[in-house]
Amino acid sequence: MRAGHGRVWRWLSVAAVLAGVWAARGMDPLQDADMKAGVVPGADFLVCTDAAAWRLTPIQKRLKAMREEVPKENMPPEALRLQARMEEFGAKIGIQEDDLDSLLIAAQVQRAVQNNQAGRSRGNPMEQLGIMFTFKLGKPLSLGAVRAALSNAATEDGYELLFEKGTYNNAETLTVVPAAPEGVPKWLPAELFLALTREGKVGFVGQAPDVKAAVDRLAGASPAPLSPPLGKARAATLPGAMTYLLFVPAEKMRQELRAQGTRMQQNPMMGGAMQALAGMEHLAFGAKGAETIQAALSADFAGAQEAVQVKTLVDMMVLGMAKMMLMQAIGRPIPLVESMVSNQAERRVEVRAELTEEDCKALMEIKPRQRGQGGPGFPPPPGGPPGGVPAGPRQ
Repeated sequence: MRAGHGRVWRWLSVAAVLAGVWAARGMDPLQDADMKAGVVPGADFLVCTDAAAWRLTPIQKRLKAMREEVPKENMPPEALRLQARMEEFGAKIGIQEDDLDSLLIAAQVQRAVQNNQAGRSRGNPMEQLGIMFTFKLGKPLSLGAVRAALSNAATEDGYELLFEKGTYNNAETLTVVPAAPEGVPKWLPAELFLALTREGKVGFVGQAPDVKAAVDRLAGASPAPLSPPLGKARAATLPGAMTYLLFVPAEKMRQELRAQGTRMQQNPMMGGAMQALAGMEHLAFGAKGAETIQAALSADFAGAQEAVQVKTLVDMMVLGMAKMMLMQAIGRPIPLVESMVSNQAERRVEVRAELTEEDCKALMEIKPRQRGQGGPGFPPPPGGPPGGVPAGPRQ
C-alpha cells in the first residue's frame, strides 16, 4: 500500500480511538435530529456512540470501580499522561467524562484518496478526510471557556493561537488558527471551526464549510442520508449495537489490494487473501453492553469464495495470534479467549467476542512490561473522554 494510503489508515485508526468505541447505549444516536445533522454528505467512514446510557449499564459501573482501584504502576505512562491532560482540559472548560451524551465522527476517505491521486496528499488529517465531530452534552459548553483552555494549553507548549468569535444561523461560532506555523502540533489544522447550538449543548467541530453545512441541515431539519453502501454497513452491525463503526473502502483501495495480491506470487495464500480483501464491500463494527460487553466485526465481500478465504486468514493470523498473546500475557485461560470466534455465511465474515468482568480484571493485572512485549493493553474507559470537544493541544 502506498504511503499516502498508509496515512489514511492511520488517520482512521486515530479517529476510531478518539471515538471511544467502548462508550455506548441502546438507542442509536442517529435517531436524534441534532446528531443526525452531523452526517457529512458522501461520508464513507462513520463512528457513532451514545455514552449517556452506557453509564447506567452494570458492566461499566464495575469497570469504573475497577479502574479506580488499579495501581498506577499497572497503567502505561502514556495512558496516565493522557488521562491527566484530558481531566485538566475538561476541568478548564467545565466538561467532564460524565457530561458527554453522544458523539458522532464522520469522514470522507474517498476524498483523501482523490487528493493523494492528485498529488495533494500532504496536509492535516481533518483537512484531507473532511472529518467532522458532532457531540451532544448534558450541560452547556461555553465558547469562552474553550478559548481560554486552548490558549492556555498552547502557551504552555510554546505556540500561540488566534481566535475569532462569531455567529452563524443562530449558532455561536469560534474560529481557531495558529498565529505562526513554528512549533504547532501536526494534528492541529490550519483552521479549526467550532459551532455551538441548542444553548451550548450541541456542537460541531471541523472545517468551516462542513460545520456551517451541518448547522444549516439542523436549522432546516434536512439531514443528509447515509449513502447506500454505508446504509448496508449500518444494517450489518451487531443487532442492538450501542456503538458502531462503519467503513466503505474506496475503489482505489480495492485496486491496490488486487495489485498487491498479484505481486505476491511467492506466497499464494497471502496473495489470494489480498485479492479476497479487495472484494470487501463494507466493514461494520458494533458493540453493546449489559452485564458483559458484546462486540462483533463483520465484512461483506463480492462473493462467497472471497469470504471463505478471508475467514481462513482471520482464523490463522488474527484470532490465533490474539488468543496466544492473551494466554501468554495472563498465564491462564479467561472467558474472552473462548468467546473469540469467527463464522462465515454466504458473502459475510463475522468475528465475535464477549468481555466479562473476569476478563477486565485479568487485563488490568497485566503490567506495563508485559504490554511492551506484545501483551494487551489496559482496557480504555467505556465512558470515553468528552469526545467532540477539542482536546488540549499538548503533545
